[in-house]
Amino acid sequence: MNARNLGFALIGFGLGLLFGFLLANSLGVRNALSIGQTPNTAQAPKGKSGELTLSEEELRRAIARADAEPQDLELQRSLGRALYLYAAQTGDRQALAASVRLLRRAYEIGATEYDDLIALANALFEEGRAMDRSQLTEARAFYQRALERRANDADAIARIGWTFYFERPPKLEQAIREFRRALSLNPKQELALHGLTVALITAGDLDRAQKALADLERANEIYPALPDLRAYLEQKKNAGAAIAKP
Repeated sequence: MNARNLGFALIGFGLGLLFGFLLANSLGVRNALSIGQTPNTAQAPKGKSGELTLSEEELRRAIARADAEPQDLELQRSLGRALYLYAAQTGDRQALAASVRLLRRAYEIGATEYDDLIALANALFEEGRAMDRSQLTEARAFYQRALERRANDADAIARIGWTFYFERPPKLEQAIREFRRALSLNPKQELALHGLTVALITAGDLDRAQKALADLERANEIYPALPDLRAYLEQKKNAGAAIAKP
């Protein structure tokens, strides 16, 4: 399989597996974000039916092909997006780093539409929270550029909130502000409700966190992170109660 076909194959594979990744449906990270910690990418055991796995050599050849044709915008774009989806599904950091590099190259040679900016921002976000926190600032800048094209995009605004949350230490005030801004545009935006719940718990504002969690439950009663969010909130409540005892 050549690099171009591999790129499109990986994209098609990812669409059926990963909730909301913009390449699939707004490039969300709902299934990936864990409470108050780094988001764990959805990993299915290798070899299961329908799962695409690649050898190190196959990955190397695909990346080498893109590097050999650096002015081929569609190749950089399609393979960069595909590698991001592959990295999200497998946790492969080599694929993630290559994804950032190819998507950045695509941007530099003309891939500047909304979807291009979101794809690069998401790859930078993932690399930032997993490997290099400095990438979060750049991810935020590309989300902002995407917002210049769609000013009222609650999804992109929610992601900006998460870039603040994953700073070390977390920039909770800025994160909460962005989550609320997203919710002012779409009160059922799940990524923003998730983020607001986590940020408020982390900030110790447990009453408002309880309300945000209830709003998330009403928006989607089968949201995957709900059990962990409930447990995290309960843990913080119990810790506060223990401190309050004479």
